[in-house]
Amino acid sequence: MKNNTKSQIAIYGALVKLIKIKPLNQIEVTELVRLAEISRATFYLYFKGKDDLVQKFENYLLSKFEIEGNQKLKEAIKLTSQSASARIIYPIFLEMMRIIRDDFESYQVLLSMNGDANFANKMESEFVQILFETLDEDSENMEFYKEIPTDYVMRIFFSDILTIIQYWVSKKNPESPEKVAEIITTSRYTLANDLIKNIHHIE
Repeated sequence: MKNNTKSQIAIYGALVKLIKIKPLNQIEVTELVRLAEISRATFYLYFKGKDDLVQKFENYLLSKFEIEGNQKLKEAIKLTSQSASARIIYPIFLEMMRIIRDDFESYQVLLSMNGDANFANKMESEFVQILFETLDEDSENMEFYKEIPTDYVMRIFFSDILTIIQYWVSKKNPESPEKVAEIITTSRYTLANDLIKNIHHIE
C-alpha cells in the first residue's frame, strides 16, 4: 500500500482478517496488534484507536478514486466528455470497478454485514463527486431533468450502483470489472419496467 509503513499495512491486513470472522464493533485493539504481530505502542504511533484506524483505512481506499491522484480515471473522464454516445459513462465505471478489484477483499469485508455500515455512504459521495467532475468537463452539452434539482439527480443516478457493487463483492465467483461496468452502464440507460417483462402482454 503506497505511502503506508510496513506496520500500517500489517494492521490493515489484520483488520480485514478479523472483519471476516466477527463484526467490526466487536474487534478489539488487543486482537489487532496480536494478529499484526506489533506492539500496542506501535499501533498508537499511527492510530488514536480502532475508530481512527477504520477511518484512515477507508480514506486510503477511497483516495484512489480522487481525480487528481488517478491518471487513468482522469483519462476515462476525458474520454467520456468527448463522446456523444449513450454509453459515454462506461469508461468511468470500468476504471472505478478496476480500482475496487485491486482491493477487492478490503471492499468485500467493509461492505459486508460485519463491516462498516457508513462505508457505502462514503463510496456514494465519492462517486457523485466523480460524476460532477465529468459534467464540468462538458457542461455546455449536459442537460438535466428540470423538475428535479441537480444534486438529487446525482443521487438518483447512483441509487442502485452500490447495490450492484455490494452484490458483486459478496459473490464467491465474481464477474470481471469489465462485465460489472457493462451491467452498471446498461442499468443506467434501461427503464425499470424494461428490466423484467412478462411475455404475456395485457392489452
